[in-house]
Amino acid sequence: MKKYRIITTLVIASVFCSCQTSKVNNEQDKSNTSNEISEPVIEIKNLKEIEYAESLTNISIKSVSSPKEIIKGRKFKEPFKFSVSKIQNMESQTESTESTESTESTESTDENSTTTTTETPVANFKVNVKYPSSKEKTELQFSTIELTSDENGIISFNPENTNFTCATSIEISPAIPQDVNASDEVVINAIQQKKITKDIKIKSDIINKGAVLFVWEYNEKGRPTGNSYNILSELRKRGITLTGNAPVSDVSYIEKPLNELYQANYEIIGSTMYGYLLSGTLKFEQPVTKVEDGYTCTLIFQLDGIDMKTGDVIFSTTQSHNAQGSNWNNCVSKCKNELTVKIVDELIYGL
Repeated sequence: MKKYRIITTLVIASVFCSCQTSKVNNEQDKSNTSNEISEPVIEIKNLKEIEYAESLTNISIKSVSSPKEIIKGRKFKEPFKFSVSKIQNMESQTESTESTESTESTESTDENSTTTTTETPVANFKVNVKYPSSKEKTELQFSTIELTSDENGIISFNPENTNFTCATSIEISPAIPQDVNASDEVVINAIQQKKITKDIKIKSDIINKGAVLFVWEYNEKGRPTGNSYNILSELRKRGITLTGNAPVSDVSYIEKPLNELYQANYEIIGSTMYGYLLSGTLKFEQPVTKVEDGYTCTLIFQLDGIDMKTGDVIFSTTQSHNAQGSNWNNCVSKCKNELTVKIVDELIYGL
């Protein structure tokens, strides 16, 4: 009887241990499963924006050709052309004739490797072209148009309206799909890296229509001394010969509104003899001062341009300039000439 009791006890003990081991294993399995489920899932919110930015990595936009500057109202004889291509870099190895150790083999391979860059035209690539489209009195207005590259990766653009003056730039950049957030920083940086600019210049038709001038020079004491010869001379140097002093040139009109000056001159010359009325002042901003190596002075030039047909002020600028000279006359003359050149440059592309 004792023998059977011992065997029964061992069997019960064995079963109990087995159950305990199984319970521990089940708890560990549940714990592992629980840990696997609780791991966080990372969601990339701007995945589309990242993918779009990466798609531009090897894209290159270049200027192919651009037309010469024109006079206001005329059409460009040829379009602005740009190319879109995909850049690929391929490395090729040149075998070395010298035997080297394995540690030097990599260096030799790097020295003898060559990189070939190929550009493949990209068709049907959309770009945004931002360009000057009009002018509201003195303020230049811009528009944006979406264009697509042809089978050769070429984009051609010729602005329709050129009845205004400008000296600015056209901007070309990849177009952003509607389902991509254009304000995302990744997209902004990618676009900025691919954007290019090209100068566009439209000159004033003052060379054909001419202008009358009401431009007064002042002395150091702040008193008007007479009509400015400098600007009249500079305009004629540029081929604008149909110019002269305004028939109404009384000094009292300096302080009067521009519309009164315009009306007084319009009643005499109308709108057919001259296209524009230029009104302004050339004053000392700082008097002539003695310095170690001569003299220095600062002048300020204010100029308005009025359309003789409409009476609208379509140009306005104020510029100051400093110059030095060996004596008083040389300093003032140099400053007037240099400042006048700057004013006329702006006038030709702004009136």
